[in-house]
Amino acid sequence: MGYLLKYTATRNTWGGAVNSGESFIVEQGSDGASGMDLANYLRKMGREVKSSSSIGGGSVKVGESKTSNEWIIERIK
Repeated sequence: MGYLLKYTATRNTWGGAVNSGESFIVEQGSDGASGMDLANYLRKMGREVKSSSSIGGGSVKVGESKTSNEWIIERIK
């Protein structure tokens, strides 16, 4: 079973690959924020991720929202 997490950037980040306010819904294998899964998702979209960072923040429950580094993370499923 996969987990769906929504990542929303709070500022321009990751070497220009993401603009402030952009959101991405990523299906991943864990219930915690994952910079690696997000970076892979962006690359599949054709974005050039020049730099990325660990997002952290631990696991997120369905309907919960957390802020970590320059991201707002919400768990959808």
